[in-house]
Amino acid sequence: MRYTISDLYYLWKTPVGRIQFFHGIFQRSWPVLWMIAFLYRRLFLRKVKIIVVIGSYGKTTTLRAIKTVLRRPLSRFYQGNCWSYVAAAVLRIRPGEKYEAIEIGIDGKGQMSKYAGLVKPQLVVVTSIGSEHHRSLGNLEQTRAEKSQMIRQLSSRATVFLNGDDSNVRWMRQHTRAQVVTFGFHPHNDVRAVAVYAASVKGMQFRCLLDELDVPVKSRLLGRHMVYPNLSALAVAHVLGIPHQSAIKRLGTLDPTPGRMEMVELKNNIVLIRDEFKSSLETILRAFKVLKKMGGERKIVVMGEVSEPPGSQGPIYRDIGSKMAAIFHQIVIVGVNYQRYAAGATAAGLAREQIFDAGTSIMGAILFLKNHLQNGDVVFMKGRNTQRLERISLSLMGRDVKCDIKSCDARPHRCDTCPMLETGWKSKVVI
Repeated sequence: MRYTISDLYYLWKTPVGRIQFFHGIFQRSWPVLWMIAFLYRRLFLRKVKIIVVIGSYGKTTTLRAIKTVLRRPLSRFYQGNCWSYVAAAVLRIRPGEKYEAIEIGIDGKGQMSKYAGLVKPQLVVVTSIGSEHHRSLGNLEQTRAEKSQMIRQLSSRATVFLNGDDSNVRWMRQHTRAQVVTFGFHPHNDVRAVAVYAASVKGMQFRCLLDELDVPVKSRLLGRHMVYPNLSALAVAHVLGIPHQSAIKRLGTLDPTPGRMEMVELKNNIVLIRDEFKSSLETILRAFKVLKKMGGERKIVVMGEVSEPPGSQGPIYRDIGSKMAAIFHQIVIVGVNYQRYAAGATAAGLAREQIFDAGTSIMGAILFLKNHLQNGDVVFMKGRNTQRLERISLSLMGRDVKCDIKSCDARPHRCDTCPMLETGWKSKVVI
């Protein structure tokens, strides 16, 4: 986000505004940080094998799964994955380390090749190709072409791990000299899951075929789509020579990524499922499949806006509304698309009084939920990143939330560490 000179006065009046100011300086220092990281990688990190995770969605959970099997520490705080953050990730690697894994994201054309030249990874994991970059990159073909720049520069001694169930990821196989390992559910994959069972709010189990071994895997992650991060981590561990027994045991300790199908048990046997970090259409539909199979007396959804909807917005929102009507007893809408969601939900048979319009007010949604939640409810939270619906989750978890800002793109803070969460905003500048 760009600010005018007059905005700086108001930014400086708040703690987050000051953080945002310095964050802007940090991001604009990319050319200098890039050169320092470039030299550091070549002079001091030549023996470190760097694993890069790319894709439209699933990157952070995949990164955490890989770090877990490598016994690398997981960050407690939100970290960016582009521009200066990539350089900073390289600079944080210690020369004596054997392995390290980092996540890289893009928001436009011509970026991935720059990251590839900087990081020079020996292993690359590609999670997915989806609509998340619909506005910045256009279509899926352009998205996969841009992301494939990371693997085009790899040597024949490198290894690429591809989600073999995603046709656009599979397409990348013909555009790299590196060795290719595929993972997924389809029988053509090198590392594959053959069953998912015992899925609940406590996690899931699945069976994995690895080098003709049929091994059971227990995971604290929730949903069939969360099998992919586990599979990719097992594939990486196998190539690096880590025994599969050790890798599986370590994966069993991995908690869900905050805000990505994260399960939280509240008072009165209420289960909160936090998935509010982002809301591309694909992640919404995948989450609905999980919720449809989940038990519970009543299911309630707090739904925000779709991130970069791939097509005409009206039909997309109405279709989501109809799908919510088949799963949830109560719908709470946050944002400006109440009429669209409600049209789809009522057409599918849900009564109008079962749909609450919170408008753009986070506090309105919080008040409604606290007045209507009952023992045993399952509450699902989903919304666009800048809506910060995590404020609703944090309030239900007992935090004192007073911030009711409509839109926030403050970085690097998330709401749980934001100094304005419990005081609210008085600045005239929207972050």
